[in-house]
Amino acid sequence: MPDKIKVFMVDDSAVIRLALRKLLESDGSIEVIGYARDGKDALSQLKSIRPDVITLDVEMPIMNGIDTLKEIMNMPQPIPVIMVSSITKDGADVTLEALNLGAVDFITKPSTSFSTEINKIKVDLLEKIKAAVLAKPKKILSSTFTEPPIQKQKEIPKEDLKTYKVCQEGGKYKLVLIGISTGGPPALQEILPKFPSDFPVPIVVAQHMPPGFTKPMADRLDKLCPLKVDEAKEGDILKPGYIYIGKAGSHIKVKKKGAHIFLNITEEPKDTLYHPQVDIMFETASESLGGEVIAVVMTGMGSDGTEGLKKLKPKNAFVIAQDKETSAIYGMPRVAFESGLVDKVVPLQKIPEEIIKKFN
Repeated sequence: MPDKIKVFMVDDSAVIRLALRKLLESDGSIEVIGYARDGKDALSQLKSIRPDVITLDVEMPIMNGIDTLKEIMNMPQPIPVIMVSSITKDGADVTLEALNLGAVDFITKPSTSFSTEINKIKVDLLEKIKAAVLAKPKKILSSTFTEPPIQKQKEIPKEDLKTYKVCQEGGKYKLVLIGISTGGPPALQEILPKFPSDFPVPIVVAQHMPPGFTKPMADRLDKLCPLKVDEAKEGDILKPGYIYIGKAGSHIKVKKKGAHIFLNITEEPKDTLYHPQVDIMFETASESLGGEVIAVVMTGMGSDGTEGLKKLKPKNAFVIAQDKETSAIYGMPRVAFESGLVDKVVPLQKIPEEIIKKFN
């Protein structure tokens, strides 16, 4: 990491630019080296300067954030980009598209320049700027979502869970849990469609995200996957044929009652850095299912997941970590690997294959 992280800001609002600049430069390790009012202006300036990180507004006149991002990702050496997005549904859809196109991460745009609003994103933005310096930005080859040719498994009515119970009684592992953060949406887009419609156990995903973004992400993934993908809801009874995306702003707790595994979606505890927190998902799964779990730790900054693995692994859960080369940020999987709790380290594209092997 450089002594000073050089940041270039692209935003059409002078008020927001000033507020974000003050926020960034309050950290002595960050220097704002310039700004642009729109994408065209930004690309012109980037011919003569080389920032470490770019913050890029989604909605701008003349040239918007998506078109600007495409140009940045097509540079001989793409620069890490953090998108600055509104929290509206349209804003969420465009932001997810930006992540698929190669943006490292995003923050939600403050609604005003008041210090209380700016300070809400301060910790998040500073952490993401510092992580982005270490990221390997790359464009996803295709961000087009189409209906898969494989027919989705039909929903199993709650009153008839015979298939579910047979599945649960027939194998060692009852559930697949995936913990993921920075670089997550495009990574999930790559691996989740590889699970066949007859995959025998439910999959639950804890993806670090601000509120308002996990439902659009689940809807987009649902169009791509043979399995049904939905945002997790309180009391969901877990069924094969389904992928449950943890609701942003809440935690996922895995519970068991009788033959059924279900989800408790809760905001408690509120004082955690991440929502949903992977550690909480892993820890509650260890309490309810013991070692009957396959746990996967994927790309992301920090160490979330490792404390939960300390509860799962002694009960003989099978643990997979994404490798360094394919991780956008090699933080969470690195800490998990260094803890000695990982059974297998595999590249992103091989993760589904490694999981499916456990059921053959």
